[in-house]
Amino acid sequence: MVEAQGETLGKLLKGQPTSGVESLLNQWIPKIAAEAARVANAYGIYHGDLHDGNIVIETETGRVTLIDWAYYFIRGQPGFEDDVTVIQKSLKLDLEILWLGI
Repeated sequence: MVEAQGETLGKLLKGQPTSGVESLLNQWIPKIAAEAARVANAYGIYHGDLHDGNIVIETETGRVTLIDWAYYFIRGQPGFEDDVTVIQKSLKLDLEILWLGI
């Protein structure tokens, strides 16, 4: 198993003023979505528990790593939705949780 390098998104956001949170999210959300889509396209699996603690960011390199794959979905399972819908729902839900501070 390869260990992810960097900090979780949650640690990067902690203690940031509202403007800092918005700036960080605007910077990293496209990269997070791209990594989730890359894994989905390459392996046919989707992260089932995507949140700020399961996203590791190397700020120096810009690399995003999704960790903790204990819950995942496989393309083609009954009730499975298309790639874009799954990624959008995961990010939307988790970003709402981040903004609420839950």
